Formats: sequence, C-alpha cells, structure tokens
Amino acid sequence: VVDSRKRTDLPRDLRLLGKQSGHQAQADRVAQQSETRFAALRQRYQQRKPVRLFYQLWSPPLTTVAKGSWIQEAIELCGGENAFVSAATAYPQVSEEAVLVSAPQLIISTQGADSLSRWRRWPQLPAVAHNQLQLSNPDRLHRLTPRTLDGIEELCQLIDQAR
Repeated sequence: VVDSRKRTDLPRDLRLLGKQSGHQAQADRVAQQSETRFAALRQRYQQRKPVRLFYQLWSPPLTTVAKGSWIQEAIELCGGENAFVSAATAYPQVSEEAVLVSAPQLIISTQGADSLSRWRRWPQLPAVAHNQLQLSNPDRLHRLTPRTLDGIEELCQLIDQAR
C-alpha cells in the first residue's frame, strides 16, 4: 500500500515500489526524472505574476481544493493563487456566492465543458470577462503517478495563459 499525500511523495513512492518489485534501478531512474521535472517546473513558474484562480474539482456539490491537498501544492508550484487555500479542509465544499466574491481570474474545471457554463451567467467575473474558463484532464492530475507531471505541466500552462 502506498499512501501518497503530497506531490513530493511521488519519487519516494516510485523508489519504494521499485524496491518491492525488484526493479530498483528503473524506479530510481523514473524517480530522479520526476524530481528533475518538479524542479524545472518550480524554477520556470515560481517567480511569475500570481493568478487568482478557482479550481472546480467537482459539482454538485461545488467542491474545490485547499491547503492539505497535493493539487493545492501543484497550484502553488505553478504560481497560482487559490481563492480557497485557507479553507478548513483539504477538499472543501463552497458556495457559488463565495466563488463570485473571490473574483477569480481563472476558473479550472475537471468535469467537462458543461461544468464551466454556470459561470458564464456572471460576466463581471474576471475569468468570464477574459474568457479564462479552462478544462484540465483529471486522469493526469488527480492520481499521483508519473503522468501526474504531465497534468501539473498542463495546469502551469493554463495558469500561465491567464497571465
């Protein structure tokens, strides 16, 4: 059993799986590649202008991510500023009104184009006014695997486009 709770657990977990499966050298190589990619993403995006965003994990109920979620760690790595980072739980349920008050510059959903249509009713939202309603692939971002790095790169690119 691998209990991944932070994005930085990925290299450690890869090494553990490699050791347990008798593929230590291959696992070490993939783990090192993961660490290198994390460092490159951090270097590329950390100093860029922050983008205030709302990450729509699920709806209904309207659910997002916050501190304690490794997706939040990815948002921070990419230079994103999550409107709900300080929520009481890692995956809080929020109201539509709370999202409106937070005035995100970017709204990212992982549920398909229909999940973003609700926000078009609010043209005063910066994300709507600047057409920054974006989709992210949950298969690459919501499970901590080597392809998660592709999902984080995609997330960083979406945030960068909103700049």
